[in-house]
Amino acid sequence: MCASVVLRIFVLGISITSAILDERVTCQLSTDEITKLESCRINGNWTQWSDWQACSTTCGTGLTRRSRKCVGPATPSILSQGCQGDGNDYRLCFNSHPCPINGFWSEWSPWVCYIFGGQRVRQRSCYGPMFGGVDCAPATKIEYKNDTSCH
Repeated sequence: MCASVVLRIFVLGISITSAILDERVTCQLSTDEITKLESCRINGNWTQWSDWQACSTTCGTGLTRRSRKCVGPATPSILSQGCQGDGNDYRLCFNSHPCPINGFWSEWSPWVCYIFGGQRVRQRSCYGPMFGGVDCAPATKIEYKNDTSCH
């Protein structure tokens, strides 16, 4: 049986021997028989895919992975190849609840003259939070600055 143990190839006067298993079977090949090597190949094969792992996040969208291993010849050679393709497969996973979103500040409003004169005022507000996020405190920030041009 050609696809097992010891394989000898004579190419340009060089003898190559590859021990794959414990059996002792020899393929005698001439240079004309090189095209018939397919039956002597011992290529790598993939194991079955593992189960999908847990999602990478506990809320919102994340990634999940499954894997497989290449089994076959320890070292690819002229008559054998490793496995083709990837050993890992990824896909998106979606959790049933969204991630918390903390409150966030708006941009500052333009400076305007304060109604009582002599000062300018600007403000900004906190938007959110959502889905259990943390609120920004206080809900509104106000800044004043002196400006004698405001009457």
